[in-house]
Amino acid sequence: MRKKYQNILVAWVMLYLLIVFLLFNIFFHSLYKKMSSTVEQELSYNLATIARVLSSDIDGEIFQYGADIYDYLIPKERIKTVLETSGVEQIFILDTTGVTIFSTDSTQEIGTVNPLVILNSDEFSSALLGKTSSSPLYRSGGEYLISVFTPVVNQFGTPTAVLGVEGGSGFFALLGKIELWGKYLSILSILGIGLLALSGFLVLEIARKTERSLRQAAVMTTMGEMASIMAHEIRNPLAILRGASDYLKRKFPSEKEATRFIDEEIERLNSIVESYLSITRESKEAIKPERVFLGETVKSVVEKLTPEFSKNGIEIDFEMGTIPAVRISRGGLLQILFNLLLNAKEAIGKDGKIDIKTSLDGEFAVLEIKDTGKGIPKKEIKRIFDPFFSTKEKGSGLGLYIVKRIVENAGGKIGVESKLGSGTTVTVKLPVDKI
Repeated sequence: MRKKYQNILVAWVMLYLLIVFLLFNIFFHSLYKKMSSTVEQELSYNLATIARVLSSDIDGEIFQYGADIYDYLIPKERIKTVLETSGVEQIFILDTTGVTIFSTDSTQEIGTVNPLVILNSDEFSSALLGKTSSSPLYRSGGEYLISVFTPVVNQFGTPTAVLGVEGGSGFFALLGKIELWGKYLSILSILGIGLLALSGFLVLEIARKTERSLRQAAVMTTMGEMASIMAHEIRNPLAILRGASDYLKRKFPSEKEATRFIDEEIERLNSIVESYLSITRESKEAIKPERVFLGETVKSVVEKLTPEFSKNGIEIDFEMGTIPAVRISRGGLLQILFNLLLNAKEAIGKDGKIDIKTSLDGEFAVLEIKDTGKGIPKKEIKRIFDPFFSTKEKGSGLGLYIVKRIVENAGGKIGVESKLGSGTTVTVKLPVDKI
């Protein structure tokens, strides 16, 4: 009788462990599939965005010029930057028959049908009909990949070529590891609920980090597309303004001092465009540094802004310390100063004061801008440098993000201290030029 109860107890324990084992595997498999599907969708979206941005830079009339001019019409430097910063495996351009006319893959012979067209014929056909299309996930050389095809159109919107982007994701390697861990954890799950709970926590933590990384990648890709469109729309008027300025200098040589300000503002606008384009570039060479005198640059900006600020009853007090030159692009420094001072002006509204100080702290030149504005709530301080976060009703949320990026790319630091109702102090530290 005792043995019978023992057998029943063992049977229940085995059944319990089997149920735990099965539930764990069902839960883990479901979570793995969901993560895999999410990664695949996000990767397809990111690759499609990159493909659309690149295709917009290619002349849709490319074939009417002949093969001799392909090299001049294909934005190779832009393609190189994308390959270096986005994790894309290869980028290629095909004619309407699927023949390769350009490829970053050295093994792909120009003038032959691209094998990815054969593998993804439906997606290639969709691109010829004017629709961007992504392939299903496939495996090549031990790596999971996705191919995206997007049309290159002429001025009438007719597809004349197809741009393709093939890319994989390090997250798929991570998913493979998760799947392997799941097998081991399934075996170990018989040790009890404790191990099951720990394993679930680890998997959920990895999923959270993966999702956050994908969301950030999607945001940056979208910002890159916006920057590309903005640059295209602004540069043409800037070229016209520059030509008009040159004409005025020739027509009225005695007014060179007045036209100098026009040239300076054109250069500043061009620098802003470059800074927006640098949003998705990780390279610190996006804005090349130079030797700039911080005090003199601040003084020049203050002189320009003082008349406008005075209209609102805002006083600017500049205390210039004796410091060496700093290492940063002049355009980048101007953008930092204009952004921070205009933010201070908006925070004050009317009748207030802005104190500006420059000093030396070891190997860093320190710029301190303090205003008597309304201040920033404590809960928002940590987010003010996040892209698209703004406390203003009509703010883009990119000003401080770009300022922080320029400062950090120059090897500097930026910090903010604020108290609601008492004003805000922004401190920028830039490396001293040792040359």
